[in-house]
Amino acid sequence: MNSEFHLISAILRNAWLLDAQWAKDNISIWANVLEGKSVNFGQAPKPSPDYRVSVITAGTLFAPSYFSGFEKAPKGSFAKIDLIGPLMKYGYCSSGSYELTQLVQEAKANDNIRGLFIEMDCPGGQVSGTSSLADAINDFGKPSLAFVNDGLMCSGGVWTGLAADEVYASHELNTIGGIGVYQTIQDHSERLKAMGIKVIDRYAPESTEKNKTYRDAMKGNYDLLDESLSAVAQTFIQKVTDYRGDRLQGKPSAWNKGQDGSASWAQEIGLIDGILSYSAAFARLEEMADGADSKRKSSSSSFSAHNPDLNINMKFPKLFALAGKTAASQDELAAVNAELTEAGITAFGVHPESVVTDAAEATQANAKLTTDLATANSTIGTLTAENTALKAKVAEAPAAAAPVVPPADPKVEKTEAEKEQATIAGFAHNQFINSFFGGR
Repeated sequence: MNSEFHLISAILRNAWLLDAQWAKDNISIWANVLEGKSVNFGQAPKPSPDYRVSVITAGTLFAPSYFSGFEKAPKGSFAKIDLIGPLMKYGYCSSGSYELTQLVQEAKANDNIRGLFIEMDCPGGQVSGTSSLADAINDFGKPSLAFVNDGLMCSGGVWTGLAADEVYASHELNTIGGIGVYQTIQDHSERLKAMGIKVIDRYAPESTEKNKTYRDAMKGNYDLLDESLSAVAQTFIQKVTDYRGDRLQGKPSAWNKGQDGSASWAQEIGLIDGILSYSAAFARLEEMADGADSKRKSSSSSFSAHNPDLNINMKFPKLFALAGKTAASQDELAAVNAELTEAGITAFGVHPESVVTDAAEATQANAKLTTDLATANSTIGTLTAENTALKAKVAEAPAAAAPVVPPADPKVEKTEAEKEQATIAGFAHNQFINSFFGGR
């Protein structure tokens, strides 16, 4: 009952990453779902608990082995997931993106699994759940390969498929692309009116923005709906850019407007890595796991010309575990440096950004002090040279003559008679008489 509810709910309310032609060609299926009739999308039934995971090896390529968990699988196996038919979050006839995300994460954590093989014939599906599944594939940490097997990889299928390390198609007539978003809104008002049903919606005065996107759309104003769909489309386009990197060729307008085309077209613009048979695609995955090719997200598009470096994500898991973090503990940094040492990288290490910043500031301060010291030493040298020159000039000059000091007047002592005569002359009456007669 829950699966039927989830499916009907998704059909009626969700934005879609789905090939429109596929949706219209299968409109009778959607109608049967909405009417409560039994439907089948051509997918394999959901596995029982004892057969919930499937794995393949070179000897069981066309006959996967099923187990209750990856811990029961033979060591060295490859996990296999199928994206066949529309991708629903909770599935219906087969596993949905929610369950597949769990399987991918379990395979990543199990040492029995060497890589991930994704078989695809998917027109896309629900927005909800697609990004989580794609992220799980992209973060798998072991070699992963998506293979479009004589069918579609469109819209949401592209989002999930391109998250794998490499993507191949079985032949050029496969349809690939459709990187875009749309939503269908059903207006049942006339039908309800004909049935004599009048629907009245009342909102609290405080809830003026509630369901506004839907209410505006039902009135013919699609601005908010377009804004919502645009946000999903922008995220979709950015994910494709991130996943494929420099393998994308030409202008983004070649693929980011919703176009789809043949596998040859997809290979030419860099959406896929090539066209291979089923067995050759699996052999490529084995080659990746063996380490003959390595570099995750390599730009190679052929089967034999690959980068010989080891997959750096797999070689340095502690280092890449720090991706997206703004801080790391000393234990985490020590673990990363231990990885580098084990790989023979001993002249370099990983340190917090603060240490690098402090070191840079100290280096800058030290450089300034060195410059100031050089300037001071230069000044001291100049002054020392000037002082030496002055001393030399003084040594070469003639000795100066001593100044002539005139002798002091000799002091003459008066006799007793002279002293007495001076005393008498000093009396006042004698000075008067002397002045009176001396004036004559």
